[in-house]
Amino acid sequence: MYSEVKERIAILVIDAKVGITDFDADMIKTLNEYHVNHIIVANKIDNLKMGEKDRQLKDIQEQYPASEIIPNSSMKRKHEDKLMRRIEFYLPH
Repeated sequence: MYSEVKERIAILVIDAKVGITDFDADMIKTLNEYHVNHIIVANKIDNLKMGEKDRQLKDIQEQYPASEIIPNSSMKRKHEDKLMRRIEFYLPH
């Protein structure tokens, strides 16, 4: 058992091109109801054109203003450092 207890975090990985599905919306609602910190990771962001990417991220943020949204590209490893910094905050030291 860890001597230092940190808050929990849930990471919801979505397909950036698809956006928020009904399942994702239900999950976010549940996380908010239980006051669970969470990050929405918009994966495969490299599959979108620049205008699509910006519009999709803006739409998600407008739908879920209390959620932190981090774009991610596992192929090009873009934004990986931001995501890792956020996850590391919740890891015990």
